[in-house]
Amino acid sequence: MNTTQLECFIAVANFLNFSRAAEQLRLTQPAVTHQIRTLEDELGAKLFRRTTKEVTLTPAGLQFIHDAKNILTISRRAKRRLERPSAQDIVEFPIGCHSFAPFHAFPQVLGALSARFPNLHPQLQVIPFPHLFRLLENEELEVVLGCHFQEGKRSPGVYQEVAKVPLVCICARQSPLAAQSSIRLEDLVGERLILNDPIRCPPPLARFQGELIQDRTPADLYFCGGIDEALCLAQAGLGAALAPALLPPAGESLTYLPVEGVPPVSFGIFHRARKSSPYGKALLELMRESLTSPDQNASFSVQAAN
Repeated sequence: MNTTQLECFIAVANFLNFSRAAEQLRLTQPAVTHQIRTLEDELGAKLFRRTTKEVTLTPAGLQFIHDAKNILTISRRAKRRLERPSAQDIVEFPIGCHSFAPFHAFPQVLGALSARFPNLHPQLQVIPFPHLFRLLENEELEVVLGCHFQEGKRSPGVYQEVAKVPLVCICARQSPLAAQSSIRLEDLVGERLILNDPIRCPPPLARFQGELIQDRTPADLYFCGGIDEALCLAQAGLGAALAPALLPPAGESLTYLPVEGVPPVSFGIFHRARKSSPYGKALLELMRESLTSPDQNASFSVQAAN
């Protein structure tokens, strides 16, 4: 397996088009096809399914994407270090999350972290939920940001709470709900709902969603895998969504309304039990400070953990 094979695989996976991948890589299409075929032979698995109309990733191809990117990253990093010996002082700090939404809630944290550790290079990685904690266990991530989604069960890694975060209702500005100052359960009875995966969302949110979907028809419900998808559907006016109040700015097309009668959810950091780095501890401290600062969360009450 070589870097040319991996670069060809990632380019085709990004474009799902061999011709466009070849253009980007400045190779001929037959050369790209040859690299993919030799990679498939070496792996013993088909990575792409090709028809006359389209190119799609096979299940094996989907599974291989993250490993391919990691191998290329390690290879390029090693090359840079040999070319620039001073780069050996750089400390990479990969931070995982299943959505970019929580990153928007901490605009000053990464700057403060960098000021404290000048050689630290944070790497923000949005990774599908099922793979997050496997990468944490495999030491490919230093920490994972997220809500404490398990109740009465052992958490993956070690969980440390940053804050108690209230739930908000996300809806389009043109929605009748947007005229209200807050939302109660009964306000959503006649609304179409955008629902998070109950397995992946915090227990208070899962229970609240469970109450809302009683006696609903499938036509009233939109199921989504993450907050980014929920924000898009709400912005399109397809319904109302519920989420912890760690979100990107609402802008002109969305509004966030506090939800009454629902307890806040626990948001924090997961890290490996065996290796708790000083950078993870500093990140936890800075996030707590950020959530209690006067400029942060002016619209919603967020209680930082002790």
